[in-house]
Amino acid sequence: TNEFKRLWLWRRCNKLQLKLLIPKRREGESHPSFSNSLNMRYYSIPICLTHRCNLNCIYCYQAHDNHHEMTLDTAKECIQYVFAHIPPESAIEFILFGGEPLLRFDLIKNIFDYTEKIDASQKFRFFASTNGTLLTNEMIQWFLEHKENFVLGLSLDGDKISQNINRPNSFDKIDIEFFRKTWPTQNVKMTVSQKTLGNYAKDVLYLHSLGFGINGGDICLGNHHLNEPSMLSTLACQLAKLIPYYIQSDALYNALLDIDIALCSANRVPFKKHCGIGDTLFFLDTDGTRYPCTMITPMSFNEKTLENISDIDYTNPRNFIDEDCESNCYLFPICKKCSAENLLKTGSYKCWDKERCEMLQLLAVTKSIIEMNRIILDKSSYEEVHLYYLIESIKNIQSRYSDKVALITGYMTEDEKQMYL
Repeated sequence: TNEFKRLWLWRRCNKLQLKLLIPKRREGESHPSFSNSLNMRYYSIPICLTHRCNLNCIYCYQAHDNHHEMTLDTAKECIQYVFAHIPPESAIEFILFGGEPLLRFDLIKNIFDYTEKIDASQKFRFFASTNGTLLTNEMIQWFLEHKENFVLGLSLDGDKISQNINRPNSFDKIDIEFFRKTWPTQNVKMTVSQKTLGNYAKDVLYLHSLGFGINGGDICLGNHHLNEPSMLSTLACQLAKLIPYYIQSDALYNALLDIDIALCSANRVPFKKHCGIGDTLFFLDTDGTRYPCTMITPMSFNEKTLENISDIDYTNPRNFIDEDCESNCYLFPICKKCSAENLLKTGSYKCWDKERCEMLQLLAVTKSIIEMNRIILDKSSYEEVHLYYLIESIKNIQSRYSDKVALITGYMTEDEKQMYL
């Protein structure tokens, strides 16, 4: 969630003594009262209530079934395990997961009531991500009563057309106003499919028009690949359409463009995992079995693969580095390769999936154009050191990836080229 992300980034920069590399401006965060200490360690603990789901999204990677359900006794054991193994004075976000977690609404209430009664030294709260189609009046009333300690995040892939392409006949079943009003600073989770990639800019602007920032931004193309020329061209066209918007406004978050390109020039930044996989993040399945993250579970991997990774030291970031990328890629400091996706695509955490490299180049070029114009509009919004590295990175990115500059600007009008370049 937004608060966890901000605190993780701040802690990382504080530890590295690189505070000046972070811009002053930042979007509003959810639930700032959750913690007042930047020295506190944060844990995200997904607990899977069910493997069932009421939708059949066209990009879903999970193997859903009807026979994996968590009992209340197992849920209590999971909660007890978490409190017993996470250090005191930490902050915990329990993420109730699925499948679709609202299929187990009674269990959600029971888990919440049980945990609230525990006298724990750790701060905690609850979060669940839902497709939003199962909300009843009873559920709405309960969440309104507990909205300060329980955040419900909506998965929404865009406007009605794109949502119904990805998640058939679901849009009209969602009470979007309920999510907007109840948790006004909570982002939605957006997923892009091959069939909706051509609508990406329109869908982003639609979600922003509702006041939503965007988490995720996963691009799942099925049998297609992101390094295919047609896919890259489609994405470039969509990014070109978003550049004018993001030059004028960064009030709303978009995970896909949340890259601080200044880090590419500030090469003293050591590698850090981009999530807490297996360390500050672990997943508890319906039977209580612990897995490294929400994707690395029996719903996505076979038993042999899960056994092969059981002895990995998840606290050592070197176990997650592709040394070829580290040595040879200018964009390595901003590359947010998903460890689970690397394992799925290459069979190893250390061998990164190269399919998304050209997409990252497109994103870096897009961000360089946006930042270049923001600097022209108001360079005082940047700290001096950050501004120096940012300008260096802009020059280097546009020089190194001139083919991607040409690809994106090819979708601009002549007036836009004169204005933004």
